[in-house]
Amino acid sequence: SEYTAFGAYSSMQELGLDELKQQGLFPYSKDEFNPYVGAFWEWWPTLSKELKVFRITGGEPLLNSNTFKFLEYLKSNPMPDLSLAINTNLGIPQATFIKFLGLIKPIIQNKHIKDFQLYTSVDTHGKHAEFLRFGLNYNEFMQNVRTFLQEIPEAQLIFMCTYNVFSVVNMKKLLFDISLLKREFKNQKRQPRVLLDTPYLKDPAFLSCYILNEDWWHYIRDDLNYLKNEAKIHEDGAPIYNEYEIKKFERILNWLESLEENEHRRNSRRKFYTFINEYETRKKIKLKDYAPEYVAFHDYCKRLFLDTQ
Repeated sequence: SEYTAFGAYSSMQELGLDELKQQGLFPYSKDEFNPYVGAFWEWWPTLSKELKVFRITGGEPLLNSNTFKFLEYLKSNPMPDLSLAINTNLGIPQATFIKFLGLIKPIIQNKHIKDFQLYTSVDTHGKHAEFLRFGLNYNEFMQNVRTFLQEIPEAQLIFMCTYNVFSVVNMKKLLFDISLLKREFKNQKRQPRVLLDTPYLKDPAFLSCYILNEDWWHYIRDDLNYLKNEAKIHEDGAPIYNEYEIKKFERILNWLESLEENEHRRNSRRKFYTFINEYETRKKIKLKDYAPEYVAFHDYCKRLFLDTQ
C-alpha cells in the first residue's frame, strides 16, 4: 500500500496510522469483525420504533455492505415517518451505483420512508477537483449526479463543497454546473431539488484557503457576485440560489478578510510546499498538469521553506 511504501506525510505525522494504533483508533478492515456494527444491529429493533431522522455518513457508505443491508430492510419494513439521508462521493463502481438506485427508487416511490436526501461532495471543478481528490473523474461524477436526479425525482441532492486552497480558481465553473442542474431539475412544491453547501476548510491549515493572500480574493468576490446575480433569477417561484446558500459562501470571504499575516500562516505555506511534493511522488502526478494556476504559488511557498533551512 501507499502507507507501507511511504509512511505518513511529513506534514501530517500526528495523523499517521502508527499513531492511531497507539491511541486505539486504528480503523477496522473490511474483513475484520467490527463490534460497533454488531451492537448497532442489536440495538436496531429498539431504535427503529422511535427513529425519525437517520443519516449514513462515511467513509463511503455505498462501498459498505451494511448500507445495502439497511436499504433491503426498508424495502421489506416501511418506516413512513423516517427522513433518510446518505453521504456519498459517487465515485463508486457503476454496478454498485445501479444497485443503489435499484434499491432506493422503490423505497421512495412506495413511500416506505418520509423523504430522502443524497449528500455528495466535490470541492471545485474539473482537473483541479481531480488533483485534490485522487481517482476522481469529474465528468463521470457529474453524470452520476444527473442520473440520480433523473431516476429519483422525489429526492433532494445537496452538494457539500468544502472550500479549500484548490477551490478558489475554478469554483465559478462548478457553480455554473450546479446552476444548470438547478434549472433542469426544477423545484417541487417550491422546495429546491439541488442545493449548495460551502463550509470552509480550516484544518489542515496548509490545504486551507487561509494560506492565500488578498491577491486571490478577486476570484471569491467574482463567485459571490455570480451567486447573487443567479439569485435574482427565479424558476417556479424560487431563486436559483437562495439566501442561505449565498450567506454560507459570503462568510468565506468575510473570514479571509479578517485574517492577519502571522508566522503560523507562513509556516502553513511551507507545509503546503512539502505536502505537494510528497503528494506528487506518491500519486505519480504533477501539479502543473492539473492546476497550473497554483505553480507560481507553490514556488513562493518553496522560497519560504528554503529560508528556514
